[in-house]
Amino acid sequence: RDFNLTQDELMDVLEKVEGLGGGSKGPIHILRSEVGELQAQLREAQAEASRAAQHAATVEGLNKQHVQSLAKIEALQAEVQRAKDHSEHMEFLTQQYSDQVNSLHQSL
Repeated sequence: RDFNLTQDELMDVLEKVEGLGGGSKGPIHILRSEVGELQAQLREAQAEASRAAQHAATVEGLNKQHVQSLAKIEALQAEVQRAKDHSEHMEFLTQQYSDQVNSLHQSL
């Protein structure tokens, strides 16, 4: 007869055979318990890694928004400077025009 047991089924059988001897828990039971604990720790570590990845993605998104905001601020500052320069130039031209008009009035 062919016995095709999965690893878990074989470990169950071995643990039961081990338990037939009575006494304390055997090495198979101890190993299975430790494997279970390690698997639980692994799941928790994976969950923590997933949370960290989500946090990193959120921070990256905020950084991109910040960079975009800084670029907009720099563009607005440049536009304000251009407007200020233009305004100063227009004031200069206005003063020149006013001086020329006053000069013409005085010569008349």
